[in-house]
Amino acid sequence: MEQTNSFESCQRRYSGRRVIIIACLATVNACAQISYVVPPGTPDANPSAPYDSWASAATSIHEAVAAAAGQGWTNVWLSNGTYYLTGQVVIASAMTVRSWNKGDIDRNGTIVDGNSPGFTNRCFWLDHPQAVLRGLTITNGAALTGSANPGKSGGGIYVTNSAVLDDCLVTGNRSEYYGGGVYLDDGGMVTNCEIVANESTNYGGGLYVRNNGVLVDTVVSNNKAIKIDGGGIYMDINTEARRCMIASNWAGGFGGGIYAKGGLIDSNQFYGNSAHYSGGLFSLAAEARHCIMVGNTSRNTTRSSGYGGGGVYIAGGLLEDSLISNNTSGAMGGGIAVDGGIVRRCDVVNNHALGTGSTHGGGGLFISTNSLVDACLIADNIGNSGGGINFWTGGGEIRNCLIRGNYAGNSGGGIYHYRTGLHINNCTIVSNHSVSNGGGVYIGTSNEINHLVGRMNNTIVYFNNAGNTYSNHYISAPATMSSVSNSCMAPAPPENYGLNNINYA
Repeated sequence: MEQTNSFESCQRRYSGRRVIIIACLATVNACAQISYVVPPGTPDANPSAPYDSWASAATSIHEAVAAAAGQGWTNVWLSNGTYYLTGQVVIASAMTVRSWNKGDIDRNGTIVDGNSPGFTNRCFWLDHPQAVLRGLTITNGAALTGSANPGKSGGGIYVTNSAVLDDCLVTGNRSEYYGGGVYLDDGGMVTNCEIVANESTNYGGGLYVRNNGVLVDTVVSNNKAIKIDGGGIYMDINTEARRCMIASNWAGGFGGGIYAKGGLIDSNQFYGNSAHYSGGLFSLAAEARHCIMVGNTSRNTTRSSGYGGGGVYIAGGLLEDSLISNNTSGAMGGGIAVDGGIVRRCDVVNNHALGTGSTHGGGGLFISTNSLVDACLIADNIGNSGGGINFWTGGGEIRNCLIRGNYAGNSGGGIYHYRTGLHINNCTIVSNHSVSNGGGVYIGTSNEINHLVGRMNNTIVYFNNAGNTYSNHYISAPATMSSVSNSCMAPAPPENYGLNNINYA
């Protein structure tokens, strides 16, 4: 493993070619600016500061990092093996600490062990804009003492000040408060990593991300937030998660895969995550795009102030250009629960809301409070009230959507619409089924005189079926409270319900 480059060899080979000799000398000097580390117990180890060769390599990561920083060097190379820590390693200068196995990165073979439970310390703290940690397995770190942040945050590694964690496996770490595996802050980045089987008592079983932190091209799986939120990831505002796989994480509260107070969630895949509320993504004002959400579960079985969403819950945020499929909610919103948010150009298919009450529906979506669903496919979902969509209260709009093949155990095979100012515009509602009323659409009210139920315009409601005579639509609202116009349905509603409706039955 010892380097063989030398100035003498360059000089012999390129005698008389001064420019090339100088270049070779610069390369030698750059190579010399390395502190080397071998595991304790390595045969013939002979540590000698500043540890500038394999023959004189340190047997302590702490000592090698300190020596390199003292020399102004920018590299620490760790030979493959296992390194047990008794305290965290702080990298607070421009430095790359990486694994080295005959020149290659060896993440699986180079293990840094925080030695928990014998010791209760995290493994690394990166705190410099040019600090990089690359190609290691980081395990058995613990952040359990001191203040919530930083003492009880970032069980495996604390990344701040625009530092970078690259190509690492972070596994089996734990924290009391924020980020069982990683705490990512202040412009830090995690890229090309695996964050697996870490645990936080409170927030972010895998990672806690805040203040311009960026997570990219990373697998986040089998992590756990025991009591509260973000089984895989807890994201604050002004953060990003891009091109990540988020799978089989668990939260005691909200957001099995991700809990996002804000930020950008782009091109991520959510598989098999679980939470009490919102199995895949719980989003408060975040923007989620180009995501796949499959097989996630919201375990809650009561309405509980509207929280649900087997795949995703959105409050004031955006979800667009995404697939939401085969997710399950114990109450409402098998695929999505939306409260004042926007869902646009999404395929919401084969989701299931398991609840049996009128507010336990929306196999595809449960919607309230001035939400918008635009240009979506809502197909083959199952729910009690509203196989495709349950729109409960607070107003909103469904427009430009195809709603087909959904099933309601009670009413509203396609849409169940009750006590709300919902507008349905430019939609096609076909081939849905309900056991009771309104195979296509159920529009109901509590008969409150001043309560506007909503309007349906320029919409096709055909070829649906129900367990009674109201196969396509059931409209129970008084004429002064509901309007259906310019629509095609069988039978056409009474004239005092609207104008210019047609029936081709």
